[in-house]
Amino acid sequence: MTPNRGVVGDRAYCVESGMVFEEYRNIAAKQGPDLAKVGLFPVHHAFVGNKEPQAILGKKSGRGSVIAWAEKLGIELGEDEITDVLMAVKAKAYEKRGELNEADFREIVEGVKARSPQKA
Repeated sequence: MTPNRGVVGDRAYCVESGMVFEEYRNIAAKQGPDLAKVGLFPVHHAFVGNKEPQAILGKKSGRGSVIAWAEKLGIELGEDEITDVLMAVKAKAYEKRGELNEADFREIVEGVKARSPQKA
């Protein structure tokens, strides 16, 4: 079966678009994660035995995607660092011609943090 097949594909609930994932995060913060899942997807992921919605890092990613990945991995990023990481994620995605994985993200974050001015 095709992984991104609507509703039942293994990757049907993976979101690369930064705007869409940011909306998901906003609804989840205001009304709870279950309402966000119902509001964003036509069918709740659990109803079809699928995994939770997740952000995919790629050329269409946005700040919400970077924030979600940083939270998932326990990484703290400042506002400027989020922007720098996002620009590096997009550049790396174009370079790879595909989505990024955890190792790519960690490498980008380390590079950005190494260049960031130290906080007093």
